[in-house]
Amino acid sequence: MEDAVGDVRFIDLAADQDGPRVPRHVTSDITRTVLEHDTSGLEITAHFRDLQNGPLLRMDVRVRTSQGEYYMTMTRIAGKRIRLTFVRRSGREVECAGLTGRFDGAGDTVTMTVPAECLGSPRWVQVGVMATDLSLDALEDPEAKLVIYVDDAQRDTLRKRGISLGPRVHRG
Repeated sequence: MEDAVGDVRFIDLAADQDGPRVPRHVTSDITRTVLEHDTSGLEITAHFRDLQNGPLLRMDVRVRTSQGEYYMTMTRIAGKRIRLTFVRRSGREVECAGLTGRFDGAGDTVTMTVPAECLGSPRWVQVGVMATDLSLDALEDPEAKLVIYVDDAQRDTLRKRGISLGPRVHRG
């Protein structure tokens, strides 16, 4: 699934409002999402314009299946530490041995892999991906605005009600 280049938006958290596009911002700018859904599981790879080593980068994935809805979050803090969570729509965490995630700065990709048994071996999936990163200014200057940069890979705007889903992808 292709995504528009330069469609990152900034959000001023103090003002609680969406800002305009920030086409020069590259770290959270998703350009393409690739899904592999087969009997072994689901692999989601988001391609970025330039996956720089910022202080915090987070990728949120919404997965809807024929059997339920799940949310995965992978956060890279200070370029090294990675935290991965996997929950049902209800917010209950899913125990999932084999759930993996990796950031590849050189390849400008973020990949998350979910074994089929963690999703209930669904016939089809719909996936939405959103990337968020934190303004460096907010960390270096206590007087600076707290601004985050966000890109929803399925659209060039932001939705208040969640991550937009792509088309159904059948197992195979």
